[in-house]
Amino acid sequence: MSDKSTPLTRTSTIDDFLFDHLKHSFGGCDPVMYHLASAVMPMFNQPDESNRLFIDQIIMAMQAHLSVNYGRRSVAISSKHRGLAPWQQRRAKELLSAHIVDGVSVEKLARECSFSRCHFSRAFKLSLGLSPHQYLLQMRVDKAKKQLMNPTLKITEVAIDCGFSDSSHFTKVFGRCTGFSPSYWRQLNTGLL
Repeated sequence: MSDKSTPLTRTSTIDDFLFDHLKHSFGGCDPVMYHLASAVMPMFNQPDESNRLFIDQIIMAMQAHLSVNYGRRSVAISSKHRGLAPWQQRRAKELLSAHIVDGVSVEKLARECSFSRCHFSRAFKLSLGLSPHQYLLQMRVDKAKKQLMNPTLKITEVAIDCGFSDSSHFTKVFGRCTGFSPSYWRQLNTGLL
């Protein structure tokens, strides 16, 4: 058995552990990897009867085992303290923007970002400082500010166009975000005062 270590770059998308390279020795046997592979092999022989969730769980167990036992600079990261990756932030913002009026479920956002609903909400808030719902409301308020600069639009038109259920809901959320009512904000920012 050689003692020479060869670095293998990590290609997984699972971020439970951070490491730069894998170190391994040729000629060795890893009983954990052997048994995990043995558990999943029958699934590959009968793909029509395979359970994708089971295979995914085995692969995740393999990745965790490799990172802990063979990863250089292994550092476990608690999922409670991990935010969204940049691609996940972009995807979540795109979906929220596309559904600014009708809204989008947290389940759909989480699914698109490959997270569970609960974990996604925590990671989103950790990354962006607001819950997904609060972020959507802020996006609506920002859109409303642009529309309020047009003095010919009625407050109720702006409210409905920005996804608020009615003008009172709009006034409440807008006031909470800006400290002003929509009409007063309009007066301040369009020089009508």
